Order: sequence, then structure tokens, then C-alpha cells
Amino acid sequence: MTLGHFTAPSLLIPQLSGVDQAGVINELSQRLQQAGRIEDSLAFFQAVLQCDYLSSSATEDGMALLHARIRGIERLCFAMGMCLSKVRWRDGSQVHAVVLIAVPPAETQLYLAMFAALGRLSRNAKLMSQLIVCTRPQDILRLLNEVKLAAPAGNVHGRKGLP
Repeated sequence: MTLGHFTAPSLLIPQLSGVDQAGVINELSQRLQQAGRIEDSLAFFQAVLQCDYLSSSATEDGMALLHARIRGIERLCFAMGMCLSKVRWRDGSQVHAVVLIAVPPAETQLYLAMFAALGRLSRNAKLMSQLIVCTRPQDILRLLNEVKLAAPAGNVHGRKGLP
């Protein structure tokens, strides 16, 4: 299983139009709602901001890994967007890739495996430099399919909630 299993071209934005932290989070939240992955983009947006307020989601490598766990999310998924000109994060970090993860209330093990894979991606300078210059969602998806997840405990194949 790869990171690409948890997203779709419609959830991948080669160039985010938002110019600040709230703008890019809102843009990705709306994309998740448009794709039918979350029910209420405003409630999700507020939950994401609250989580990020408690602990900044920005990594040293220029990626922000955000998430929220609210009702109405049926399967683990994420939206991702790139910022050619870096976005200044609340903690002063400069971010050029933003990942917004929608986590079903009962999906912990698979979420942790996905989060670990995203962390590995953020530290892979070669893949990150390739992601940042992608101009098509399909190209982003191709690169995400190169990052494998470590299998979480238990058998996840065939479980309800997998994309």
C-alpha cells in the first residue's frame, strides 16, 4: 500500500492559490468536501486550525502535516497542495507543501502508518523537489505512489473504510 491509495487527482493541487496558512487550509478543506470525503468543510477547517494551534504542523523540511478527526469522515484520506512561493506558518516556518488528512474517528493504526510515510516523504529531498515542481495532479499521484506504508498491526485489507 502506498500514500497514493489515500488520495485522488481531484485532491491534489499543484499550485495552491491561498497566500497564508488559513487560506491554504481552507482551500484543501473545500477540496475534500467537493470530493465527498468530508461533510462540512467549515467544521473540518475549524478542527484543523484548533489542532494546529495546540501543536504546529509544520516540519523542518517545509511540509505542513495537518489533520482532523470529526464525525462524517468515512474513510482515511488526504488532500495535498504545493506552494512554489512558500507560505509563512503561524510558528514562523516557511511551508511549500501542505497535507490535510481527514481521519475517521476509529481509524488510528492506519492513520499512524500514513503519517509516518508522510514524514518520510517530507525528509526525502529528491521526492520533495520533484513534488514541488509538478504541474499536474497525476504527476503528484505518481510520486505519492512511490512512498510505501509500513503495514499497521492487524489485517487492514478488506476493512471497511479503506479507500
